[in-house]
Amino acid sequence: MNGLGLINIYYIYIYMKKLGNSYWMWLLLLIIVEVSSITMIKYASTNNTISLLIPGIIGFGILGYILYNIFNLGSMAVTNAIWDILSIIIITIIAVSFFGEKVDIYHGLGLIFAIIALLFVNKKDIQDSLSR
Repeated sequence: MNGLGLINIYYIYIYMKKLGNSYWMWLLLLIIVEVSSITMIKYASTNNTISLLIPGIIGFGILGYILYNIFNLGSMAVTNAIWDILSIIIITIIAVSFFGEKVDIYHGLGLIFAIIALLFVNKKDIQDSLSR
């Protein structure tokens, strides 16, 4: 990990602004910023350094601005459900892959149920895309 996390987040933000106010693009940015921030804070904690702690904290501040924009484009409940579930899945993959954390049977079952919940939350969007 390097200390350039916020610079990368900034460039993603600039790219998103060029794409316009797309709900899914803002949601993707929301997930990227949260996962990046959590990963930076975990890395700082694991390695007993503050070099990535500050960018991680700033990333959480940026989440507020992203939410401000996304709530004008979509439902708060659905946005929160999609954001939480995808973040949990991605963060679990990072935790296992990079930090050597273990997933027990209950955590694994919880992830499976989260994926099923994500399918139910997005049922209408999935049906619309399959009917095209």
